[in-house]
Amino acid sequence: TISAEGHYEFIDVPQASYNLVIEKRGYGWRYLFNVDGTEELETVTLVREIRQAGVLDSYTEWPAYQHVVVTGTITVPGNGALLVDKGAVVRFDGNYRINGDGQINCFGSANDPVWFTSNTVGEYETQTYWAGINLSEAGTFKDVKMDYAKIALSVRSSTLTLERGVFAQINDTGIFASNESVVDI
Repeated sequence: TISAEGHYEFIDVPQASYNLVIEKRGYGWRYLFNVDGTEELETVTLVREIRQAGVLDSYTEWPAYQHVVVTGTITVPGNGALLVDKGAVVRFDGNYRINGDGQINCFGSANDPVWFTSNTVGEYETQTYWAGINLSEAGTFKDVKMDYAKIALSVRSSTLTLERGVFAQINDTGIFASNESVVDI
């Protein structure tokens, strides 16, 4: 049932284990919860997704739980910074990349990692991979998940700090470092 405030309530559901998927066009991408009926599910707030391409402002923040759809290559300008907060989901809508001419810092948490992925997931032969993240300046990636990238992180003449990263379904290379780069894992 739906209350006057727009809240959903499920009643008289047999005791079992269920997967609850919540989605709404323009509001993120498949919020998935495992529900076993023994405890109440906390309030779920859907976050409106944003679409992003081109050169970012000198300081750009993608806040906690934000869903970002990358619709073209993104550049973090020199002397600029991109901050991606916990639970953010960055979905690439094609063979696009993020060029870090400025700093890129991602601060996920163990329960709410920052997730970089393809906007479309298909069979291996038809999968659309995103190009990756190129670092020319320092970058910190803490509690991140990266999948369906060609080269997830490419570090050129810069420093990468990676704490607790998960790389899956990578087409070519997880981390590529060149030109005297420093990678601290």
